[in-house]
Amino acid sequence: MAENRNNGFSESLGDSHFVLVGRSTPKYLENPGVASKVIRSIEVSAMGVSAAVQDSAKDWGNKGLAGFDSIFSPYTNAPSHSELPHFEIPTNTGDPNSVTLDPFNPNGIFQAASGQAFNNVLFYENGHNHQLANTWDNVGVWSTGDINFAKDLHDNSAFTFQGVQSIGFRGPMVLSGWGFDIDGKPVPADITDPDIFANGAFNDPNTWKTGPVDLRWDDERKVWTSADRGVLRHGIVRKVCDEDCNIYEVEIVERSFSEDCDTGTGSP
Repeated sequence: MAENRNNGFSESLGDSHFVLVGRSTPKYLENPGVASKVIRSIEVSAMGVSAAVQDSAKDWGNKGLAGFDSIFSPYTNAPSHSELPHFEIPTNTGDPNSVTLDPFNPNGIFQAASGQAFNNVLFYENGHNHQLANTWDNVGVWSTGDINFAKDLHDNSAFTFQGVQSIGFRGPMVLSGWGFDIDGKPVPADITDPDIFANGAFNDPNTWKTGPVDLRWDDERKVWTSADRGVLRHGIVRKVCDEDCNIYEVEIVERSFSEDCDTGTGSP
């Protein structure tokens, strides 16, 4: 009989691995002496794998479960790495890019050519305030780096800003909540009046708009950015007259920011 390789999978992960378990649950809300009602509330807890399996067995149809790997991803700010996701070198350095937005080298203020002592002073006076990340270059007698930036500076008279290995968000990210649509209208909206929020929009998770966040990769700056970056949308009002000259047409034009745009000014 073939071995069932799924048997004991959750146990093999062990309780050193934590998962997130979330649900939508009713909560009692009372305004004393006025009124009371039941609203839906979101609960999210972190627990060991075994506990998560047991917990999910209760009310399983109304629970979401995710490992931290569904939300986060390890990465390094080094421009290359044999295994980890890594930064890349931008070709457009005139706009904000992966170098100037590096959280461990803000605005690119640290330079290897400046020397460690000079960079130490910059870090002390105006560096980032991240506490922990993996900056080990080696482990053992000849180890360099640390996991604590301040400790590394204190103990070794050095801190690392290159090849920092940390944790970022994993994409595509999924967002759930209320807000406004691309036309500035509220969502979720009232069925009869699209200009106002639906009743319960702020406290009923079942009505929230939920979907992946649409970010686009800018291969020149080596960053994720808004889907609309580089596009200018504007309307040109053109006169289209009948005998009484009272009909107008609006034409929507899309052009890149890098192009010269004719705003189409004029009086109707």
